Order: sequence, then structure tokens, then C-alpha cells
Amino acid sequence: MLAIPLGLLIGWLRGGNTRNLENSYIRGLSLVLIAFLLRFLVNSPDLAKDLNIGFLIVYFPFINIFAYIVLLIFAYLNLRLISIRVFAFGTLLNAIPIVLNGGKMPFELNEARKVGMAETLIKLSKEGSANIPSNRDALFWPLGDLIPLRGIRFYKLVSIGDIVLFFALVLLISELMLDKSKKDV
Repeated sequence: MLAIPLGLLIGWLRGGNTRNLENSYIRGLSLVLIAFLLRFLVNSPDLAKDLNIGFLIVYFPFINIFAYIVLLIFAYLNLRLISIRVFAFGTLLNAIPIVLNGGKMPFELNEARKVGMAETLIKLSKEGSANIPSNRDALFWPLGDLIPLRGIRFYKLVSIGDIVLFFALVLLISELMLDKSKKDV
């Protein structure tokens, strides 16, 4: 959530205006919504069971990979924006370990223990979520969820790709705030 006010601040400092956000055109924005709903589903096996779609759990790795393909299609449609190029890079950084580990994002087990998330993540993994515990034995584990991030009321493990995606959102907001005559798009 910090990305939105930070993007607005940077956009304002660059001479942008929030009114320009109304006139911005981003192609295929619904693809992002679809991808995030799919990503939410594959990380919520309990929800799938509650919705009587638990049979989909065995397909979660494929659904997860498909969600990243959808995000990359969205990025391709909007490559004219610098921020979307950064978004594509962050998406690729996350997609690489997911694809190479059978549709599951590795998380660093020792880091998860440090922030008190290990039991929850292991439980979700056993139930079929799109995560897999790793002690640096997964393929491309350095791109997995291994950076502990402290929130206001939570701890979370994030990946390098997640951090790049955060900066992509900040950049997108500030980029869209600029007057079209000042944009290089």
C-alpha cells in the first residue's frame, strides 16, 4: 500500500497532476485483475475448499504459471510505458523460480522461521498452495521468497521480483501523473 502514496508524491515532485491519471490509458488492465485473482486462489487452498472448488488444488501449479503468463501478456501490451518494462522484469524474476519449480514459488524456510511464518507456510504448502519450502535446494532459490519484510501488523517474506514490482507500481503512478506532452510514451 505504500507504493500508492509514494508514487503520488514522486509524481507530484516531477510536476505531475492526479488529474492526468483519469486520462491515462493502460491496455488490458482486466488481465491484471484476472492474474491477481488466480494468484490469490492458488495461495488459498482453504478458500478453494470452502467454495467447493477444492478439485482445482491439483491444478494450482499450472494455474500459477498461467497467471504469470497473463501478467506478461499485460506487460507486452503496455511496453510503451517505462514502468511496465520494470513490471515485466519483476514479473519475470518471480516467474523464473515458479516455472522451474513446477509452478511453486520457493520460500526460504530459515527466514520463514525467523519471522514466525514457517508453520503457516508449510501447512499451506502441504494443502496445495503455490509455495514450496526450500533450504536453498530449489531451483533459482535466490529469486524465491527469502527477504523478511516487517509490516505494521505482519511479517512477510518477499522476493527480489516483489521488490521490483513495488518500484514498478511507484513508477507507474508517477509516470501516469505527468502531462502527456511531458511523457516519453
